[in-house]
Amino acid sequence: MSFSEARLERFSFYQTRCNICGAKRSEPSYAYFFMYNGRELQCCEKCKNRAPSKILRKEYWDRIYNEPDAGQPLWRYVDLPKFLDIVLFKRLWFAQVAALDDTFEGALGAKTRQDDWRRWMHDFLLNAVKNPPPGYEKNISDEKAEKQAKQLLQDAEEALSIQKNNTYVNCWHIAHHESFLMWKVYASNRPESVCIKTNLIKLRNCLEEQMKIGVVQYIDFNKNFPDVNWPFLYKRAAFMQENEARVFVRSNDSKKGFYVNIEPEILIDEVIVSPEAPGWLIDCIKHIIKLSEISIRFRVSNLNEEPF
Repeated sequence: MSFSEARLERFSFYQTRCNICGAKRSEPSYAYFFMYNGRELQCCEKCKNRAPSKILRKEYWDRIYNEPDAGQPLWRYVDLPKFLDIVLFKRLWFAQVAALDDTFEGALGAKTRQDDWRRWMHDFLLNAVKNPPPGYEKNISDEKAEKQAKQLLQDAEEALSIQKNNTYVNCWHIAHHESFLMWKVYASNRPESVCIKTNLIKLRNCLEEQMKIGVVQYIDFNKNFPDVNWPFLYKRAAFMQENEARVFVRSNDSKKGFYVNIEPEILIDEVIVSPEAPGWLIDCIKHIIKLSEISIRFRVSNLNEEPF
């Protein structure tokens, strides 16, 4: 099938399928990324030689979580010091999951359901031991299978505890429009707040390849368990209004967080100043942008416009 605008229009976002032939990947494999009409698209191994521009990079695609759509706006509401970090010091803060405010960050459920989770995970592991893939020992005794399942369960619990300490995240709000709620909650309801607007492509282009981006899922922890591989991409349904995407990376430093260097001109689509901002602050932020010697769009939020 020939490369066509129709196919690009249909599969223009980051999905686990090829933008050229449309084939969906059913198992982990490599994806090849290229630019077309200002958009970064992907194709499979079979179609890489048919891409209309050079291949930018090759990435092993093994994720089972979702990414935001490529054109979906992402917003980060911050106070003035964090804005200075991004624009003047050219860096983003990645916080350790274990150090985040919500005690359920990286959790697998409510404490009252811990025994339920252990039984569920034990049964899952026991079944895996008794039904191994080709090349592994088959027909093992019930006693041996039980012993292996218990050991695997212990290993899993230890690994999950470590994972909270060596996973770091940088968070963004997914929305098509500004949010009054986000101004109040994440910019601390202060008039000196600023919002950084970007999208998946821009975010990807200023981060290192090992950093991944996933959409947070909101669940009832009293009824569901998160994926044990990505528990930090699950939050309680009470936080659903955040509609969050997270950049995440693993590190063995076990610090409360660290900075990652970025290029603001690559990252930022637009800078928006709080609708409560006084005139002096607007002039100040304009001057900060000028001092940074970067070319980025700037405006004051119009959420406080007068109606008629």
